[in-house]
Amino acid sequence: MRHNLDTPLPDAPVRPDTRFATWTPALASEFFAVYQAAFRERPGFPNWSQDKWVDWLGTDDDDFRAKLSLLAYHDDVPVGFVVCAEGWIVQLGVLPEWRERGIGSALMIEVLKRFRSADTDHVLLDVNVNNPSAARLYQRLGFEQIGRRARYARVLP
Repeated sequence: MRHNLDTPLPDAPVRPDTRFATWTPALASEFFAVYQAAFRERPGFPNWSQDKWVDWLGTDDDDFRAKLSLLAYHDDVPVGFVVCAEGWIVQLGVLPEWRERGIGSALMIEVLKRFRSADTDHVLLDVNVNNPSAARLYQRLGFEQIGRRARYARVLP
């Protein structure tokens, strides 16, 4: 999916008790805890260790964007996250008990604003076909489907 950043962004009212923190290695364990809780029940969940997941994100790569990768807190409890690379939203997750409360929308709008401030003209993301609620969120926020793959990843022997 693609979002052209020259179009207006929808409003996403952020709860007054919500704040964002940007990625730092010191917060990796909090990002990982939300990732695990958000994706544990998804088909194909790899159940990686924190080190494996952080390596998969490529946090040491030049295109990883720490300032665009956010952890959302309700009061002082982490409830959602988004991680980004150059021109890409790599992954977004919200704790199951916090879904449908505007956390995902608030994270996405904040990230899109930050991408726009970094002079990025569009942002891409992938969403699994078996995750229609995520696809609906992205469409509501102005993402357009630009392609479809038969599989996201092929499991090698």
